[in-house]
Amino acid sequence: MTLRDTHSLRDETSEWPRQLDASLRGSYLADVLIGWDCFKQEPLQGAPLVLRFESCDLLFRAEENELALEFETEDTLNPEMLASDNRDVCPTWIPLERLSDTLGCRVIGIHQVNGSKYIIELEECSIRIVAECGLVVGTIAPVCD
Repeated sequence: MTLRDTHSLRDETSEWPRQLDASLRGSYLADVLIGWDCFKQEPLQGAPLVLRFESCDLLFRAEENELALEFETEDTLNPEMLASDNRDVCPTWIPLERLSDTLGCRVIGIHQVNGSKYIIELEECSIRIVAECGLVVGTIAPVCD
């Protein structure tokens, strides 16, 4: 199942954000991945940030400095997700090391602050996800023990 929403998450009357929050509450974060260009050794432009949970994946994409959120219950990390016609790109998925301290933490809630920022509240910390310059950036605040 795939749910994609780029506009109703900004709509305060939408049930979808509350349903997503309720379905993730209590889940454990299993992995955080980004698309990576092996040749340039940098994040792959346009690739999503993937938060993998026990039962689903959340994909965050930067679209004109706003975040699009996708909810996936099928295999998210298929090769087509990072496919490119550009031969100068070597796409792959890698763990986002700066968020490795969040792995194994339980979800308390997910909130959209505005069109370009989400907060994933975990037991001991939170992950802030923002869109910056066409890339999705994730940071921890405060750091998990």
